[in-house]
Amino acid sequence: GMVTGCSGTDSSSVSPVSASGTDASDSATESTGDENMGEEIEFLVLDDSVRFMGRVRHDKNLHYFNWGGSGFEFTFTGTKVEARLFASGDLSLNGCPYVGVFVDGRESETDMTLIALNNTLKYYTLAEKLPYGEHTVKVVRLTEAKCGQSALAGIKITGEGEPAPTQAKDRKIEFIGDSITCGFGVNAEKANSPFTTKEENPLITYAGLAAQAFGAEFNMISVSGWAVHHSKFEDASTLPSIYNDIDGIHYPGEEWDFSLFQPELVVVHLGNNDVDYLRQHTDELAAFEQSYADFLKTIRSKYANAYILVCYGIMGDGYVDNIRNAVTLSGLDNVSFLQMKNATEIRCEHPGPRSHKENSEVLTAEIERILGWGKTGA
Repeated sequence: GMVTGCSGTDSSSVSPVSASGTDASDSATESTGDENMGEEIEFLVLDDSVRFMGRVRHDKNLHYFNWGGSGFEFTFTGTKVEARLFASGDLSLNGCPYVGVFVDGRESETDMTLIALNNTLKYYTLAEKLPYGEHTVKVVRLTEAKCGQSALAGIKITGEGEPAPTQAKDRKIEFIGDSITCGFGVNAEKANSPFTTKEENPLITYAGLAAQAFGAEFNMISVSGWAVHHSKFEDASTLPSIYNDIDGIHYPGEEWDFSLFQPELVVVHLGNNDVDYLRQHTDELAAFEQSYADFLKTIRSKYANAYILVCYGIMGDGYVDNIRNAVTLSGLDNVSFLQMKNATEIRCEHPGPRSHKENSEVLTAEIERILGWGKTGA
């Protein structure tokens, strides 16, 4: 697919106040070219014009989709479609947030258009020169939440009618994890490449591939470097501390409405960032087990009927016995432990695509066994 660069020609930052206004340059114009047929029509995004995926924060006409794997999907009739988007935050550190655009049900990375978002609120072309007719467009954020925010403010179609939300899929999975689940460095060239946002992609992780295999919707609450009990990194927190929030990184205390997404399955892969801390603090092993067990109970309190699968082992399995103990200690039904395969292919000091694919097969086999789900197309 094509790639749009991070740096915008207009580097001015946008304030949410101006976001609801319409720029003069954005007014509807009659298309004269043959390639994009129909009239250009612009829409502010209201809750019912697209279907949002993941934990999304709605602020008047701005819709923040900050989690990796989150985004929006809609259908439209015409030949071209654009979305009014921007990113906020300091994008200089690891790069700007990226979104992947998928048209008409395609899911493979080779069919994806990669777009880099910058600090200017503007229209980005999602798809163009399509055969005139109805099309489905899915926009997925590939960058994890701590690397800048991303927001949707409008849709412009060249065609007729208006954008409409797609139907949600029946199967739903929630993934809770760290850098492994985020797809940190998965597309890096070398084992020791430095991290850039352009090389992160949760869709080709063990998690994203498993969801795709079953044709499932997924929500992903995942932060690189973060822990269950206490991270080895000074600037990192714990997943339990923000689990109740829409986006506890940027808006701590703004509560997520758990009724909006009730998964049949919750997959947790946490513990790798606790390990080095626990090596220094062996007296906290019992506290680690309790923190993990308490988190499992919190998850159960949100999803009475979900199966909870606790996975571990993609980046070594230090303290795996303590994680197994935590599962037992939780005293919950419909919770079990799954041993994953240690990554043999390393990119950016994290699992590479092949190791993620191997682990997606371990996970899908276990899901088939426990829930009896069949794979789509199988």
